[in-house]
Amino acid sequence: SKVNALEDYKNQRDNLREKLKLRDESLIIKEEEVEQRLKKIKVQYKIDRAG
Repeated sequence: SKVNALEDYKNQRDNLREKLKLRDESLIIKEEEVEQRLKKIKVQYKIDRAG
């Protein structure tokens, strides 16, 4: 019974670790998307001001 509880704990911990890793990766991707959008907006702004 103790062994099962330990295994369950390890599984839950591993699952959490995976979830956190995936969340971190998706946050990084979102940050990159935001950066790209900002760059596009800045470029567009420069073009608009020059035009």
